[in-house]
Amino acid sequence: MRDRMLICLLVCLPALSVKGQTSPKSVADFQKNVHPILENYCSDCHFGDEKKGSVSFSDLKSDNDILNHDLWLRVLKNLRANLMPPTKKTSRPTPEE
Repeated sequence: MRDRMLICLLVCLPALSVKGQTSPKSVADFQKNVHPILENYCSDCHFGDEKKGSVSFSDLKSDNDILNHDLWLRVLKNLRANLMPPTKKTSRPTPEE
């Protein structure tokens, strides 16, 4: 599942043009493919009032918020370092996912 999330992030995020405009398809892809994964594995700590590490995926309201490269680079680093989701969390992606 972590690889699926990384692929979605890498496919969706480069859609920023030089002028900072977003591609509607990339935002739609985010809503369809990435957001459900975030809800499933990240909601306990990063949705609603929870803002661990100063990150709340609920704050992703505009296209520019969704395509914030700095945020997704931090997410990518934490996933690759196996820091997120935390090992104590009961709903973690399986190795097969």
